[in-house]
Order: sequence, then C-alpha cells, then structure tokens
Amino acid sequence: MQKHDCINYKMYLRGYHKNCYHHWRPDDIRRVGLGKGSFKGSINTGGLLWGEKGCGKSGVLAYLNHWAHDNEWINISVPSCREFVDASHDTERLNNGLYLQHSLAQRMLYDFKIMNEAIFNDMDVDMSRYGGIDISGNKDVDGEPCPRVYDELRQCWSDDWKQFVYEPEWKFIEQRTKDLDYRISDKCRDPTKMIDIINAGIEDPLMATNAIAEVFD
Repeated sequence: MQKHDCINYKMYLRGYHKNCYHHWRPDDIRRVGLGKGSFKGSINTGGLLWGEKGCGKSGVLAYLNHWAHDNEWINISVPSCREFVDASHDTERLNNGLYLQHSLAQRMLYDFKIMNEAIFNDMDVDMSRYGGIDISGNKDVDGEPCPRVYDELRQCWSDDWKQFVYEPEWKFIEQRTKDLDYRISDKCRDPTKMIDIINAGIEDPLMATNAIAEVFD
C-alpha cells in the first residue's frame, strides 16, 4: 500500500496500535494488498474497510487519499454517502428505465473537479471516443440499458412498472425524454482538455451525468 513509511502525512488514530484487536495492521494490508499476485493471481482493484466506530477506517482512507494525490492518481471521493440514498436530490425516470439525479450528479462532478483539477487541466480528450454516450450515461455500443427480460423469481417482466404509471405521467416521461434528446457533445463540441467536459457538466446539471460518464470512459 505504501513503500515509504517515513512520509509525513502518515496517519494513525490515537490508540490504534494500543488496541488493535482483530483489525489489520499496515503490514497485513501490504501482504494481501493491491499488488499483482495478491488477489487470485491478478490485480486487486478493490478493497473493503470494516470495523466498529473509532477503529480507524476514516484514518486509513485519509492516508490513502493523500498517497493517491502524491502519486497523481485520479481520486473519486464521496463526501456524503447518505446523499445517494436519502432522496434529498431531484430524481426523474426516462423511458429507457434509467433514473437520473441531476443535482446529485452536478455535486459529484464538482467535488470530482476540485480533487483532480490539476490532472484534468493537462489531460487531453480522445475525440475518437467522445460523444458516444447519451445524456443518461448509456454508451451507444451497449444498446438498451434496461432490456425487457422475465424475472422467474418475481414472476414478472422487467418493464412491468409501466403498467402502474398513469397516462398523464407516461406522457410527461415521454415528453421529458424528447426534451433531453441531446448529449454533452452537442453543447461542448470541441473540448481540448478533460476539464472542458467537466466544466460543461457543472454549468448545466442536466448534462452532469453525461459528463461523468464521458470522463470515466
């Protein structure tokens, strides 16, 4: 996880070494960490931190965040996980079945920019890939994002939700889908750096989801 133990941003919460219980120490993390061969013979791209309150989860994440910035990795941090599940942001559904949360996507994109602005200011846009994602974040080459399939367990079709939508609601969804029948490449036609796409998504929250998908792709 970290080759140099003397870096001055290394963090340990008070009592971490005093009361470790069953929690892993840094040496244990390095032994089964993110390196090649440490996870089923390949590169482990994910990790899970768990434990009771106060055991040091946030401290480890802060440590990793500093390490990633120093090594010029792109960081995706979520300041508030609760925002993604508490329905505090606007939500709408398109006729392709996908839900969009425009203000939440805009907020995430803004935080994403703040954490990585120096990198994105210098990162060129691959125009051969740009523009292949629609406003809902679905790639054209991926086809229908929510194909109609039958669920044997629930004994229903995946699009049965449409039966429970009143006619005025469905007309509104169809009209809204037509209104959003554009993508960020229609508004930001010739971006030179990745920061141009990010700024366009921040300026217009309706394009924020599209901008996130383009940057991640």
